[in-house]
Amino acid sequence: MLTTQGGRRQQLDALQIPYQHPYAKHGIVATLGTGKAPCIALRTDMDALPILYLKAHEADLTGTVKLLFQPAEEGGAGAKLMVDEGALDGVSAVFGLHVWPTAPSGHIQTRVGTLMAGTDKFYIRVNGVGGHGGTPHLVKDTVLAASAVVMNLQPLISRETDPTEGGIIGVTLINSGKLLCPGSPNVHAEYVELQGTVNSFTTSGLDHLKSRIIQVAQATTAMYGCSSVITWNPIAYIPVVNQAGMVARLQEVGRQLEAIKHTELLDRPTFVAEDVAFFNDAVQGVFVFLGIGNTTLHTNEKLHTPLFKMDDSMLPVGAALHASMALQYGHPTMGAALKGLDKVPSDEL
Repeated sequence: MLTTQGGRRQQLDALQIPYQHPYAKHGIVATLGTGKAPCIALRTDMDALPILYLKAHEADLTGTVKLLFQPAEEGGAGAKLMVDEGALDGVSAVFGLHVWPTAPSGHIQTRVGTLMAGTDKFYIRVNGVGGHGGTPHLVKDTVLAASAVVMNLQPLISRETDPTEGGIIGVTLINSGKLLCPGSPNVHAEYVELQGTVNSFTTSGLDHLKSRIIQVAQATTAMYGCSSVITWNPIAYIPVVNQAGMVARLQEVGRQLEAIKHTELLDRPTFVAEDVAFFNDAVQGVFVFLGIGNTTLHTNEKLHTPLFKMDDSMLPVGAALHASMALQYGHPTMGAALKGLDKVPSDEL
C-alpha cells in the first residue's frame, strides 16, 4: 500500500515533473515552468493536487510554479517547517484554498487582510491529593479545582477582551475520575487533565491571552490547595493574512472561470486557524474558501464533525482555481487560457 508521500511521488514521476523531498519530514516541492521569475507556489496538504491541469498548460507558463505538498497541517505546523527548510526559496507569491461547507457550492470566499485567527493549544494538568469519596476532607479535590479553572477562564474573553477584537478560549476535553479510574466513582483522582484552544486575530492578542491563562490556572488551583502545570503546542499558529494584490488576482480568476458562481469578499475574519499563515507571512499570498455546501447532497454540514461530506463536483473547480492562479500570476492578461479549465470531469483527477 502506498503512503501518501509515495503516491504523490509516483504521480510526479509518471508525469516527469521534477521534485525535491523531504520537507518537514514528509513534504514534497515539485517544480513546473521555466525556472525563472515570477514564481508562485500552490499549497496543498498531502492530498492529491490535480497537477494534470498545470502539466497540460506548462507551455503557457512564462515563469515558475512550485507545488507544495505539505504535511502536518493539523497541529504540526508543517507550513512553518517547510518555510524554515527553504521550500519558498525563490518564490514571490503563494495560493491555497480550503473547502468550506457553509458556503454554497461554486462560491468562493476570502478577504483582504486577516482572514483567519492565530491559535495555540493548551494542556493543563491539575495536581492534587486523591482519596476515598467518603473522606473528602482528606483530599485536595482536583475535579473541583479544574471546574473552577474552566469557569474562571471565561471572563478573559467576556470581561478582558475588546468585543470589537474578539477572542476564544475553549476547554474542549476534560479527563478525570472514570477515565483515569475506571469503575471507581468513589475515588477522588490525583489529577485532572484539561485541553483546549485559544484563538485571536492578532499575535499580540494571542500572547496576552496565553499569559492570562497561565495566571488564572495557577491562581485558581492554588485556591483549592492544588497546583497546575500548563504546556502548549511546540509552535503557535499566527493569523492568516491576505495581501490585497493577490486578492485582486483571485477576483479576476473568479470572473474567468465559469464554474465560479460568485466571489465574495467577507466583511469579517473567522476564528478558525490554518498554518498556511506561515506561507502568507513569508511571501505575498491569498487563501480562499471554496464552497461545497449543497443541501441536496447534504454537503453543508460543519467541518470537524462526523457528518462532514464532500461535494465531489467541486474537485475540478478547486484544481482549476490552483492552475488558473498560477497561469494568471505569470500572465495577468491570459484570460482566454483560463477558459474551460474547470470542465475536466472529477473522475479524471
